[in-house]
Amino acid sequence: MMMRGQRPEELRGLGDDVRRRPARIDPRRITGEWAASVFLNAMLPGVVCTTEHDGGFVLWAHSDTSAAYVAWSEGENDWIVRYSGDRDVYGEAEEAFLRWISWGCPAGDRYGYTATPEGDVIWVDHPGRVVNP
Repeated sequence: MMMRGQRPEELRGLGDDVRRRPARIDPRRITGEWAASVFLNAMLPGVVCTTEHDGGFVLWAHSDTSAAYVAWSEGENDWIVRYSGDRDVYGEAEEAFLRWISWGCPAGDRYGYTATPEGDVIWVDHPGRVVNP
């Protein structure tokens, strides 16, 4: 876990265009399943997520152009997503997590990997069922 002062610059601030909304899915569910994280990494190329557990739970997600911060605060009933940039990267993570569920929550032993000249491919159950954005 990174200390606050060790975070890359893009994580230190969300920018000037911060928007807020309640999270649809508790971020602990999204980050708590190893097999889901494999699926999310395939679905969200270029998005990096980190978590903190210092007396609560915080999730940071960021891409080159967007960032999101999800945390629960005392006095709030919901997890609040604060995001900026041209994408709601946490919203994309929520959608990818729901897709993972719709695919039957595939465990790690159902994933495969194929390297091709066009790029790397992650699939579930067989090479024709590609996990992609």
